Amino acid sequence: MGIEERVVDLEKAFVQLTQLAISASERADTHEKWINSLGSNMERLSARMEELAAAQANSEVKIAALTDAQIRTEDAIAKSNDAIAKSNDAIAKSSAKSNDAIARTNDAIAKTNEAIASTTSSVDHLTG
Repeated sequence: MGIEERVVDLEKAFVQLTQLAISASERADTHEKWINSLGSNMERLSARMEELAAAQANSEVKIAALTDAQIRTEDAIAKSNDAIAKSNDAIAKSSAKSNDAIARTNDAIAKTNEAIASTTSSVDHLTG
């Protein structure tokens, strides 16, 4: 093999090495773009995670407030039920007293009517 052939082989090898270097550089550029894209995506995801964490904390505060309101409502309902029960007892007692008073009044009316009838009968007997 002569020098000329060797030079041609070296030129071919140099061209191949240049093509390999260009290809490697293109792959490195592609990888760098992917890495940059992943970095941007990570930043967006991190920001979104912070937003979600804030929203979760806000939801927890609202749920706690609703829970407290529910507890207060249940307490108020229990107090109202107690008051209703006491009112019902008072109404029942008052109704029983009223019914007793009505019964006594009816008895008194009946006795009065009997007395009137007896008096009327006595007057009729005396005048008649």
